[in-house]
Amino acid sequence: MIGIRGDRTRPPSSRAHRTLWPEDLERLHHLWLRLSQGQFGSKLHHRDVIGVALRRLQRDLEDEEPNELALAVLDYEVRHH
Repeated sequence: MIGIRGDRTRPPSSRAHRTLWPEDLERLHHLWLRLSQGQFGSKLHHRDVIGVALRRLQRDLEDEEPNELALAVLDYEVRHH
């Protein structure tokens, strides 16, 4: 992780690093709502959905041959936000 001044030993702590796009918050909430109404119930939290997504992206990018679709989606997100 890279901190505010490039320090890789602690996570970013500025308010800018904690901000999500409104459409991403809406997407997160819809996913959480769908999953929490199913088998996971009230034990599922929004942070759980984010954690799963981040671990999935990390796995896709850390493979010996990174998932080209994951890279293309990430490239699109960076260019259009």
